[in-house]
Amino acid sequence: MWKVFAIFCVLLPGGECEKKYEYPEIIYNTKEECLIKAQYKADEMIKFIEESGSALSFNIGCEKQKAEDSPGLNNKDDKLNYDNRKRKPTSNRA
Repeated sequence: MWKVFAIFCVLLPGGECEKKYEYPEIIYNTKEECLIKAQYKADEMIKFIEESGSALSFNIGCEKQKAEDSPGLNNKDDKLNYDNRKRKPTSNRA
């Protein structure tokens, strides 16, 4: 059993990182199903960062879960890593 996680970091002085899970929680039967969803979520996050100019970096991937594991345990497996996305300068800001 697998679930998608994301780690978001603010790219500003004093910025912090947070680990988040899908809400509502979804458990995938196979790693392949989970990675497909993780890729979709990563693509959506890249689009959001580019459109909003947010100063964020993130990692999205899948964690292997045992039936008795509670949310938030650190059973890491393959993850899709994305380089820091820097704020794009815009000339039309007031």
